[in-house]
Amino acid sequence: MLKNGESKREMKKNKVKQYLVFCLNFICLALYSQPSIDWTSITWLNKDFPTDNIVNIQKESSDYDWWYDHCNAYANLASKTGHYGYVTCGVANFRLKEDLGSSTENPLFIPQQYDERNFTPKGCSFSTSPLDNGRNCNWDYENAKNPLSNHSGLGFNTVGLVNPNGSLNYIIPMNINGEYLRVKQLSDGNFLAVGNSSATRKRRSGLPLLYNPTPGHAGTRFDYTEIFSGALTSYDEGIVLNKKHWDMMKFDGTEGNCIFNFIYGHETFPRLPQENLNKTFDLNIGFIPTPVQVDRKQYSYLNAGILHDFVEDKSPVKNIAACGYITNGTHNVFKASAIRINRFGKKLSSLILDNTTDEYRSEATAIEYAVIDGSPYYLIAVSKQKIDFNEVKVEIYKVPGNFNYNTTPELVHVFNHNNPSNSSENKSIVYSMLFKNNKLYISMIDNSNHVFWARPGISAVLVYKVLDVYNGFNEITSMDLTNVSAYDLKSRITELNNGNFAMVSSVKRREWQDEYNCSVPSFDFYESGNYVQCPTNYPMSHWNSDAYVVEIDQNGNKIWEKDISNINNFDCSSPPLSSINKGADYSAHECLYGISEAPDGGIVLSGNCSGNYDDNYMIKLNPINQTNTRTSSDDFSFNIFPNPSTGLINIHFNCALSGSIEILDLFGRVLGSQILFSQSKKQAVDLGDIDPGVYIIKIMDDLGAGHQRKFVIAKP
Repeated sequence: MLKNGESKREMKKNKVKQYLVFCLNFICLALYSQPSIDWTSITWLNKDFPTDNIVNIQKESSDYDWWYDHCNAYANLASKTGHYGYVTCGVANFRLKEDLGSSTENPLFIPQQYDERNFTPKGCSFSTSPLDNGRNCNWDYENAKNPLSNHSGLGFNTVGLVNPNGSLNYIIPMNINGEYLRVKQLSDGNFLAVGNSSATRKRRSGLPLLYNPTPGHAGTRFDYTEIFSGALTSYDEGIVLNKKHWDMMKFDGTEGNCIFNFIYGHETFPRLPQENLNKTFDLNIGFIPTPVQVDRKQYSYLNAGILHDFVEDKSPVKNIAACGYITNGTHNVFKASAIRINRFGKKLSSLILDNTTDEYRSEATAIEYAVIDGSPYYLIAVSKQKIDFNEVKVEIYKVPGNFNYNTTPELVHVFNHNNPSNSSENKSIVYSMLFKNNKLYISMIDNSNHVFWARPGISAVLVYKVLDVYNGFNEITSMDLTNVSAYDLKSRITELNNGNFAMVSSVKRREWQDEYNCSVPSFDFYESGNYVQCPTNYPMSHWNSDAYVVEIDQNGNKIWEKDISNINNFDCSSPPLSSINKGADYSAHECLYGISEAPDGGIVLSGNCSGNYDDNYMIKLNPINQTNTRTSSDDFSFNIFPNPSTGLINIHFNCALSGSIEILDLFGRVLGSQILFSQSKKQAVDLGDIDPGVYIIKIMDDLGAGHQRKFVIAKP
């Protein structure tokens, strides 16, 4: 209806203004709570290793590379000044070129970095207290030079430094056949990474099986050919004896130089005598009896210990406590454990947190330091799973700051879950905890009621919980945030300068099924509890997930959440089935494991793409109320589509900005305008009530320059 004195043109103009105000206000409100991407850093680790030291590596056949964690690097941690980047930790794994012959020297061997007498990396002093009287090392000098069977490369524990602009300063391999899972800056300005490392050796059939280290004989080689007798001849690709040790490595951040390396195998499991190494293949190497079967399909791959998390105490002595698990030699029996070392890498004490029967397998997954009623404690989260898979739970323990082997942990809280699917992969895991304001803030993933490898779908739930430490550890907040990828069960939580918390995980997105024809039918794989030959028509499940990040205030309210996928065309899509040479489910994810707040208030994330195992990446999100800093309008551009349009137009910017948007007719008359506060490179505007014709959209950027494009409104 026309108002008094109002023409039809003025009425249309007012309508356009109203629509613009409504649409742009709605867009701005939504996008204000969606931080934009500042920079991304895609890293191909096998390119970034020094090429003069590592040769004959091809990217196309490298194995997985992961950034499991990162942290801010400050010249002065106490004042958080002198920020010089982000220290990362993870694993890099390689496969050698197929033309390497059996007599070719291992190209990963760097002789000048090793001491022939001590069999240890030069420049890295080992503690005198860990396994093997401090002389343990994963690489003995002679064995390191030997070629690898089946062209299979070694996995390196790695640390790196990414500068504030997202460029990689260095990436350094530390120990082999392991992975660093957590890294934090210590009060002295150096860094500590924890995880595991092992002493795997692979040999072709009939060749000596070499294992190092052996307790008390670091660097000594043993020939077990006669012990295995005919067993080795049944192994087409050789045999693997694997023992993962707890690994804690302290290093400086600017160059990655090792300060000490603490490698430890738990002393509670004694070594069997030499005479027990007989043809029953109940072989003991080190501290764990390792069952070795003649049939490769039944071979049990064993882990002896992994550290998941650590924390530095706040006392003047600055001891370090870490948590993880050990195994007593059978694949299904894990025991949640913790260890303390001093700041010089000397072992102080260790503790088994779970002294129940073998009914449960348990692992300590997160640890935090807390002063409660004036006394220091460690709060440790333990994920427990009944071996018959009927129940999973998470237990929170309070452990005195000076714990030793005889300490009795105090159970303070339990999250119980039934597990009707009876899957070995169903579990609930706390991945990180923060003790702030007498509360314990928890990031966990609950996969207790989902079938891990079920077809057609898998899912788990990212959960945020808050416990009131001074009120009996009562649960005061619990939020199911999103369905996440059960393929990569990881999440992290970090405190922001504004008092809120940010969490990261991988959100499940889509799934589909296919039939797969094995390209190499001789490969074997596991199905329904048995190893079978790959059939010709095998149903495969595919699924994809994107990176997920969320900010939550102290009252448990979501401030914003954001999904991240295909960053800078970094596509994590599934490869064609013809490129898969083994029957199995296939997944492709944007997997983000590490999270921190940048000095400018942005969020930095690190992870990998599990569909393209070669690639690591880091992402920096802009602060929620800040746009990219631009010094020139010449680098700004935008596009409109569809054009022509029936009313809804999408505007794509090449960078995030603030400014204004105007709609004009061909006479230059402004039909509508609105202030634009953009935290995205994409905007949508509905102009459906404008008459068909040619119009102009004008963007005034944050530097005061105008940019115009014509667009056409066509009849529907």
